[in-house]
Amino acid sequence: MVCIIRKGLEGPVVVNGKTYNQKMAAIPELSDIEIANIINYVSHTWENNLGYTKMTTVQAALEKCPLD
Repeated sequence: MVCIIRKGLEGPVVVNGKTYNQKMAAIPELSDIEIANIINYVSHTWENNLGYTKMTTVQAALEKCPLD
């Protein structure tokens, strides 16, 4: 999710057996802490309880994102 937020996504993706094919724009200006906050919001909304993402986790994930 970290790479998708920072770099966007293009092409088909399957989520829970359903295929989506809408382009998601990159948001490169977001800071690492802002990305962590977005993930934490999504992870705890709509009665989800998926744990918390730390900024250090975001930073480590960003280092593994594919290059443009």
